Amino acid sequence: MCSIFGIRLRLYIVIFVIIISGCAVKTSIPIQQDDAITVATPQSQNFQIALLHAATKNISDKRSASITSNHKKFTDIHSILVARNNKLVLEKYFNGAGINKAHATASVGKSIISSLIGIAIEEGYLQSDKESIYRLLKYAKLDHWSNNKASIQLRHLLTMTAGWDCGNIINYEMHCGHKMKSFDDPYRWVLDLPMNSSPGNKFNYNDAVPNLLMAIITLATQKNVAQYFHEKLMSPLKIENNLFESSKLTSREMLKIGLLYQNNGIWNGQQIIPKSWIKKSTSTHIKFSPELAVNGYGYLWWQRELTSQNKSYHTYYAAGAGGQYIIIIPSLNLVTVFTGNSQKNNQAFEILETFIIPSILDS
Repeated sequence: MCSIFGIRLRLYIVIFVIIISGCAVKTSIPIQQDDAITVATPQSQNFQIALLHAATKNISDKRSASITSNHKKFTDIHSILVARNNKLVLEKYFNGAGINKAHATASVGKSIISSLIGIAIEEGYLQSDKESIYRLLKYAKLDHWSNNKASIQLRHLLTMTAGWDCGNIINYEMHCGHKMKSFDDPYRWVLDLPMNSSPGNKFNYNDAVPNLLMAIITLATQKNVAQYFHEKLMSPLKIENNLFESSKLTSREMLKIGLLYQNNGIWNGQQIIPKSWIKKSTSTHIKFSPELAVNGYGYLWWQRELTSQNKSYHTYYAAGAGGQYIIIIPSLNLVTVFTGNSQKNNQAFEILETFIIPSILDS
């Protein structure tokens, strides 16, 4: 009887361990979907799983009835996705967000416009990033013409250094990106703005630039931006939401853009964006003051140095108001996506420095 009882006990223990292990796998591995994203366990990509998941445990979720949820450090975050070595190892949603729910990307779209410019140059629709924008956007007569305007090139739009007196985006209603909407010919109005600096000398982040770039893409390719985006990025990457129609992408669709950049423009063996453009557009063209958290700006991609465990990591990223980020750390082969509705602009980087980077055992 004792031996039979012992055998049964050991059998129950084995079954229990299998059940518990299965539950652990389900909670630590993202769902594998038919969307060309490969999932894996955090451990397989050399993550310390407890520290990695500590990031999500510090995020407040308004759906939770727990009192402690209201006292967690990070607020108004909607999703965190972490991928390493092209494997998605962490995918968590909060505050009503979900895997299939498209999220407003805000200015993340600017970085994707940069992608389309690079592709248009590669395909011969545009000559180079040094092409004159006044040749591309032809107007017979402008009231405020100057020699400075003649030297504004495509690269100056991509680095936000065209030199127009465009206002400050902090005062949005008086800013050129907002004011242009009230004119019958908004592009002409921007091109006719007086200059307050020479091209390439002064960084002025503004929403007029992406509008002009989209007009340039449309005129050069004879396809509207939504159509060009569909052909060049949506179709090969299996992206379902057209950013230039809805202003939204799912978190996984944002991750695909990050993975495409991490892999030098290659997706499933196909060169989608030229490798040379990936390098050029994510390099630092504009350096900011050392006291600023943001270090510089590329071709519509931001640059920032992160410090974790006394080591420095170079990052480049797409950023949108409210906490929308696609962040790439090339040295770690790491891509992270954050979405949210927060005014705390530093949360994503604090989570990276405090939890995600330290959880990588070979970092």
